[in-house]
Amino acid sequence: MEEEVEEQTPELGVDALACPRVSLVLSVPILTKVVLGAHSRASLCWAGSQNFAHGLLTLTCQRQLILLRQGEVPIVPYHPLFGEDSGEVFGHLMELVVLECQPVLQGVLSVNTSLLLTEFKDPNQLPSNELQSVRPVQPLCVSDFAHYTSALWGAGFMLEGKTLDSDMKTFLQALECRLEVTLADLSGLVENGKLHSRAVAYQPYGLDADNLLVLTKPSLQRLGLFNREWVLVSLLDVATEKERGIQAEAEAGNCSGPGALGSSPDSCLNVRLALVFVVEAADSARLELADNVAAISHALWFNISNGSPVPTSNGMLKLKVGSRNLREGNTAL
Repeated sequence: MEEEVEEQTPELGVDALACPRVSLVLSVPILTKVVLGAHSRASLCWAGSQNFAHGLLTLTCQRQLILLRQGEVPIVPYHPLFGEDSGEVFGHLMELVVLECQPVLQGVLSVNTSLLLTEFKDPNQLPSNELQSVRPVQPLCVSDFAHYTSALWGAGFMLEGKTLDSDMKTFLQALECRLEVTLADLSGLVENGKLHSRAVAYQPYGLDADNLLVLTKPSLQRLGLFNREWVLVSLLDVATEKERGIQAEAEAGNCSGPGALGSSPDSCLNVRLALVFVVEAADSARLELADNVAAISHALWFNISNGSPVPTSNGMLKLKVGSRNLREGNTAL
């Protein structure tokens, strides 16, 4: 984009005019996230090496442009850190493709760009047996409506031409994720190393066993939850559930706190935050944990049951996804 501007030059007099040419140069946008796909196993190992990462970092620090456009091969200048044979280096680069760019479809790499690498094979590269086994991934349910529809008919109900049920009781039950729960000494298992856990960035000292909701992977997928997700749990009272309906509005007025999930006044005090934790098959066998059963600590049971004795059989929990502010000072243990 060019624009001519007339400017008065005092050295040449009032009548003399100079016409400088002003050129506006737009800078190339900097990408915040880039996903690279490798067509072969060799290019995947090469692009995942430290030499490739250090080479990209060196080029960006030297202000050399690394141009990336979604759907095309990345344009990367040669650097000795990539390898001594430049022909082999560019051969590996030609096997890479930019799968995703954010926030725009093309731009340059910077030191603040998040770079992800994955294996990317074209459908014609897959064997016939693998191509037949490829199925579309079912999305996880992360909303109340998704939980409702998935709990009633499972995934893909709209493709089957089914209609929604207008029964309000069925609707409320589907919105409340219910899960059978058993009690276990989770603290002892973590201390003895029988329940494996590792520290994460926001939990430098590992996991708090008293706030865990231990699940198997099939249960996690059935509920539509994520590993290490915080959920609200409360004890399901069957007697209270039967008395729902007439007392719902009155109890809603008495239980108007933001953490209320149940229908009884006591349920306002018995809602707790729990961290979803998925165990491997070996740990689930050690806990005698079935796919439709979760395990919690005795301390968490004491809090959600208002100090009730340990049940002789498995109890039933209600789960609610979402962040809600619980009342302060309502922890019983």
